[in-house]
Amino acid sequence: MTVSKTRGVTGESQYAGIEDMIVSLVGYENVGLSVGDFLNAVLSNDLFRAMAHGDRENVRRLDAITKYIYNRMPSVCWGSKEKVRRWQEYGGLVGGALERIEEEEKNA
Repeated sequence: MTVSKTRGVTGESQYAGIEDMIVSLVGYENVGLSVGDFLNAVLSNDLFRAMAHGDRENVRRLDAITKYIYNRMPSVCWGSKEKVRRWQEYGGLVGGALERIEEEEKNA
């Protein structure tokens, strides 16, 4: 498997079959792009909303998608609606979101 958009996943079988989701997640991670209702719900840790918005294929792939998010993405960009909103507002990694959020948390 190969996915490249600044950050890539190559040859990792645990993520086989979710390449399209990874492309969306990389865009979200890098520049805070909107990812749609299903992935937004997954990133926001809203299982009920994810199940309501996911088609059969995405619901089937939920395990691999959540493992990718947990293992490959900064924890400050997922886990709640507020974290997702703030990550997008700050423009992802390219916009300096990681540094801004860490600084805010340090000063809180």
